[in-house]
This record gives sequence, structure tokens and C-alpha cells, in this order.
Amino acid sequence: MDQRLTGVHGLMVVADCYLGLRWGELAGLHRDNCLLKREGRVDGRTFVRHVVRVDPRIGALHEGPVELDEDGLKEWLAKEEARQQRCRDRGWNVTPRKPPKNRLDVYLGPPKNKYSAREVDVPEFLARRLGEHLEAWPHEHPFSTPKGTFWLRGNFSSRQLRPAADGREAIARKRGYAGREKWVPVLPEFTMPGARHTHDTWMKEDRVDRALRFQTMGWVPKDIEATYEHVTPEMRRHRLDCLAARWDRSMRPARPDAA
Repeated sequence: MDQRLTGVHGLMVVADCYLGLRWGELAGLHRDNCLLKREGRVDGRTFVRHVVRVDPRIGALHEGPVELDEDGLKEWLAKEEARQQRCRDRGWNVTPRKPPKNRLDVYLGPPKNKYSAREVDVPEFLARRLGEHLEAWPHEHPFSTPKGTFWLRGNFSSRQLRPAADGREAIARKRGYAGREKWVPVLPEFTMPGARHTHDTWMKEDRVDRALRFQTMGWVPKDIEATYEHVTPEMRRHRLDCLAARWDRSMRPARPDAA
């Protein structure tokens, strides 16, 4: 997967697995909320960590249909006429499209609930990769498209994630097209929500305290115990150490099968 999803696209998937953010929180993350430095004390020593912050007012990208008004219809018709003209200029056949009834409204707003406005600790390896990405990335939102526009949930899935996870057919090289190699399935049906589920599963396997699990995932406390539990620096370090160990294991070369 990491070899097929290169650059920002691969980093998005890795970040989601190791941070557990919702799609809207990941796609709407602003660079000013990345790698904020926090300090605490563990065993009498300073414990430094970096976090990503989900803003309570504009911390999540929202997508929703809105009925197309008269001005919106005029704008759509103008773009459609321009598209048809470009096709005619190239000598292509033109198939007119029907005007849509709705347009997609994309905007930044509050996350799912008040507990979702939170800070999530970033493992050291991911902080390094994200820091290098931010230095080279010219846009305000680290996980946007290379043009700086917001990734829509469906577009990212169909154009990037599905071919990388489910595989694709080869296309032969021809004039005007470089062609592409065949990809076999490696993680069929893997999704970005599935990456978030993976993160929670890892925390459960690693015995991360429930208070920190709830805070990391942005969940609403379900009982009195959850309401009164508090996250400690020791809990945070334990989670980060476990995630670092998982990453190190994933980077080791696979051992050949025993004969």
C-alpha cells in the first residue's frame, strides 16, 4: 500500500491508522494545528510530545447536498457550455449532461461532538514524516489534494484508495498515454473508517487505558467512571511507545517461509 500510495496520499492513510481521526478531521486539519509541542513529567523527567489539534469551531470538513438555486444553475450551465466547447474544439463527440438538482456544499465546521474537539498525540516517526511534509507542502491543509483543494471522501476513495487496496487492471502503453502496470489486491475492502477502527483495536491490544482511548477517539463518556477518569503522562507515553513498536515491526523485512 505504501508503495502504491506515494506522497501525501500514502501519508494520509498512515496518519489515519496511527492517529485514529475521523475522515472529516483528517481532511480538514490545518497546518497551524499540526505538531504542537506539549510537555509533562514522567518518572521525574520532562516528557515532550507533539499533538495534532481538532479545532472546536472549524476542525472537521463537512460535505452535504444543497438545492441548486437560480444563480447556481446559471453557473453550472456556463461551465457545461465551456466543457462542450472544449470537446468540440478537439473534434470530440459531445454528450450534453442534465443539470443537477443539488450541488455539494463543502465547508469547515465543528467536529462531531464537544469531546471530538481534542488533541491527539503523534508517534515520533509520524511526527518526523509529517514535519518533512509540512516543510515542502505549500498549502494550508496538509491532507488536501496536490492542488490545495479539499479531498472529498468519495473522490479520495475511488481515485486513490480503492485501486491501491483492491488492485487494478493493466493498461497498455499507447500514443498519448504512458500506460500502467497491473496491481493485485493487497488489502481488499480497506477503508479510511477502517483505519480509524484499526487504531482503536491496536490501543485495546496494547492495553492503553480506557480514559486515553476515549479521548484519542473523541468519544462521549458513557458512564460515571468514564466521566471521572483522567489521562496521565504515563498513559500517553505508553500509547506512543506501543505505536512506535508497531511501526518498527512493520518496517522489518518479511522472513522467508520456513522450508
